[in-house]
Amino acid sequence: MLFGIPPFYSENPTDTCKKILNWKKYFSFPKDKKISKNAQDLISKLICDVDTRLGTKNVDEIKKHPFFKQIDWNNILKMKTPFKPDVFFTINNNNI
Repeated sequence: MLFGIPPFYSENPTDTCKKILNWKKYFSFPKDKKISKNAQDLISKLICDVDTRLGTKNVDEIKKHPFFKQIDWNNILKMKTPFKPDVFFTINNNNI
């Protein structure tokens, strides 16, 4: 996530759905956030009409995008992750 929130975020799931369906009206890049041209290009090519969407033909379209130029796709499963979150959960004893 480059901005901290999803592009069509709303507190109400129905409003989120409406924003997704009407993406041309609601989608824009935040003016106060700076991202690379490659990141902006990738996002723009994913949030668009299906006939021009990156990856519609095959996944290699996405993998070849300049945003991912430093990714070694052949060895990605062997690579150490740059960030590994601490995952924890609690078990409600009443539901066991």
